Amino acid sequence: MRCPTGKTAFPSEALALEALIQHHIRHQHRFGAGPLDVYQCPDCSEWHFTSRPPMNACLLDPAVQARIKAEGRAMEWEDKLK
Repeated sequence: MRCPTGKTAFPSEALALEALIQHHIRHQHRFGAGPLDVYQCPDCSEWHFTSRPPMNACLLDPAVQARIKAEGRAMEWEDKLK
């Protein structure tokens, strides 16, 4: 289903949260910037990103923060070695 908002839609909260983490890995947002959370859309019932606070607890998790940094560095090296 296509959402009338035009936003990217995810079928579950779990998939949306993983996509949120991947977004932070790809774009290396500074802390507190970029999309901060996910929400269930009242129009399409799927999940979207939001930049409105508060930040989702998963992004505050030290293990997730370490993953974002490590995978972000790996992507930078992949780009350099292309």
